[in-house]
Amino acid sequence: MQSILKILFYNSDHYILNVLILALYFIMSYVAFKMLFPSCCNKVKKRISNDDERNHRPLCAIVSGCSSGIGLATLKAIYKDTDLELIGLDVVEVDGKEIFQEFITDDASSEGLDRRFTSFKCDVTKDKDLKKVYDFLIGNDYAVDVLICCAGITRTGPLMELSANQIQKVMDINVMGVHRCVKAFFGCMQRGSIVVPILSEIAYAMQSSAFNAAYSMSKFALQAYVIALRQELSLVGVQVKGVYPGAIATKLSMNHTTDMTIQHIENNKTLFKNPLLQFIDASKSYIHKMAKEPKYVANEIVKICLYENPNKNILVNVSIMMKILKYLPEAVMDYGAGIMLRGADEWNDDEYVRGTHPSIINKKLDIRGGWGDRRLIFDEIYTKLHSREDGFRISNVDLRETLPARFFQQ
Repeated sequence: MQSILKILFYNSDHYILNVLILALYFIMSYVAFKMLFPSCCNKVKKRISNDDERNHRPLCAIVSGCSSGIGLATLKAIYKDTDLELIGLDVVEVDGKEIFQEFITDDASSEGLDRRFTSFKCDVTKDKDLKKVYDFLIGNDYAVDVLICCAGITRTGPLMELSANQIQKVMDINVMGVHRCVKAFFGCMQRGSIVVPILSEIAYAMQSSAFNAAYSMSKFALQAYVIALRQELSLVGVQVKGVYPGAIATKLSMNHTTDMTIQHIENNKTLFKNPLLQFIDASKSYIHKMAKEPKYVANEIVKICLYENPNKNILVNVSIMMKILKYLPEAVMDYGAGIMLRGADEWNDDEYVRGTHPSIINKKLDIRGGWGDRRLIFDEIYTKLHSREDGFRISNVDLRETLPARFFQQ
């Protein structure tokens, strides 16, 4: 700092300019510090609770996807650190006494659990299930203080080998499920209520990756939904705060992502066997090195429940790499993905990479592109692929007309 002051004020002829430069330096330092450590710069102000005399209706928190992962950790944290009534939604039965066993010490605490926690077997893609929950809220005169949307699924695999229904299911739960929940319970919210959708660091950085497109698409769409919802509901006093977790040790990230990819390789005849194996290795390496427990996300959600927080986006364990990629050109991400998924430079000509459908050809295709230069030998490819004198045809599409000539090696 002393060296900076000496440089700035060495020439007294430009005293005013030097003062402006110094002020700019402090402003930029503050902005950088606030971006890196947002929670340190916020004024803590407690929100209204059930004990507040200004509140005339019992307040509740609704958590979807509460049987595991972030949803389960959030239920426990809210039960422990707040006085809110709890309503859990999940597609499987949730036993409150099993979930909150660590908090039950006597009969009184057991009775308190029965009073504070209610679970519903509820599919967030079905309006009739959500209507039952809404009727319960109205019947008990509950005001929804916080709605936390944790329900979500993933689907991995090459886009050309995923069916439209598989991708649609991810969108229905991860995006439309959030919309259905917000719309169903909006009538029970009051001024100051908060909607907390769980997004992902990939939505924060707007960076997708090969073989994870279905999940990324859903989070990108949810990001757009959250921005619009925040702007609309702010007009009626309801807040929307997106939570962006990075690597979190949940079943979805630790098991489902890799298990689905392995099943895709075993049960389908894929064109991308080697890159998929590289994708599994990269995913496991990243998750096991970077993952934190779901309680870290739950603690941030509890802070949202308890205190006024001016931040609209809450980042939890978002990697430095994602923060950097947010501002880098897409070509950098594409180059990195190519390196990560390329795998071995040379493939054995005797190794067969199966296609997606049972028609057989004996041609060798020399693929050059995102995966690097390599030779793939297909023994089975698309259903309606036929060998003809004038080229290869998929249904009515002539591959020789649609692909560059270098893709075919005679």
